[in-house]
Amino acid sequence: TYTRKRDRTYRYYLCGHAAKNGRDACPLRRVPAGDVEETVLQQLRALFHDPALLVTRMPAAAAGVTSERIADGFATLDRVWDHLMPAEKERIARLLVKDVTVSHDGIDLALRIDGLDAVMTELAHSESEDASEVSHA
Repeated sequence: TYTRKRDRTYRYYLCGHAAKNGRDACPLRRVPAGDVEETVLQQLRALFHDPALLVTRMPAAAAGVTSERIADGFATLDRVWDHLMPAEKERIARLLVKDVTVSHDGIDLALRIDGLDAVMTELAHSESEDASEVSHA
């Protein structure tokens, strides 16, 4: 949600339990949206650098994706990430992240199995188009 104060907009996330159980039910009532979103992108980037982290959090077999395909796809994402527009980074994050849990200990991501497969498929398609364009040049 957000609030406005003197021509400034402050975005933040509210605890999901507060709506059902009252504000006192949540140890963290609200957190700045920008901080959460930046941390999520940093955690995703860590996965791109070390796909083995992903394999320990989500078995590749469950996703129908080989660990080699994960490693190749994330290596590609890592190479292009800094060149992507913010909206594209957000789209990829939404494909990959199912849920974000914020606690005093930090932020934990639950990943989407189907989102992982969708991103890997898009990357494979994009790389084949790039190779085709190079061979036609």
